[in-house]
Amino acid sequence: MRILKSILGVGVFVLIICIGGLIPAAAVTEIEVTCPLDGTKFKSPAPLKGGQIGMRLDLRPNGFMDVPTRLPVCPNNHFVMYKDRFTDAELEHLKKYVLSPEYQNLAKDNSSYFLVAKIYEYLGETDWLISNAYLKASWQVEDKPEKEKQYLDLSLQHLNKYLSAGNKEEDRTWQTAQMLAGEVERRLGRFDDAKKRFQDLSKLKEFKEGINAAIVTTQLDLIAKKDTAPHDLPEPPKK
Repeated sequence: MRILKSILGVGVFVLIICIGGLIPAAAVTEIEVTCPLDGTKFKSPAPLKGGQIGMRLDLRPNGFMDVPTRLPVCPNNHFVMYKDRFTDAELEHLKKYVLSPEYQNLAKDNSSYFLVAKIYEYLGETDWLISNAYLKASWQVEDKPEKEKQYLDLSLQHLNKYLSAGNKEEDRTWQTAQMLAGEVERRLGRFDDAKKRFQDLSKLKEFKEGINAAIVTTQLDLIAKKDTAPHDLPEPPKK
């Protein structure tokens, strides 16, 4: 199981739309895992059998599958195994944070991807990567509205930090980050901010046609209706 690939799976809208169709997932199994921090062996569920059919505006896949992909969590210290292999140096560095009272307190009442985001912050990872982890964390707590809003707000903070680093209008990741930021603003009820963002994007050549233009139109319509609910991506325009 390639855990790291699942973490990095939030890609750009254009590439996602091109994939399309039914994407099979791995069959349900239990795997034996060894915690790299203390050597404890434990069972962890593998992804549910199913497939992807479409996607939401926040990039959450639809279908019969684990969303987000389940990650092994060490039973004794709550370390989330966000990738397959760690060096000894990485483990020594991670142990200082994971065994700290701060992390252990966070682990009591937060999701696994929230903990991954906190680990990323500790490691000094990019704001783009951290924002994606918080976004996936929000998918895990959709039955807890206040917690979901907290995670979405943290994702938005890091999206805006990423975007403030430079204007890269032709960069697909930049385009995706802009549309995700606007989506999160809408979901949080920050309609003025979301409206301005999508109106500004509509003036850029990269958002005047194709799926980007369809997303902007959809978002502005939802914003006008004061709609904070999750919605699916629009159909890509036919050529």
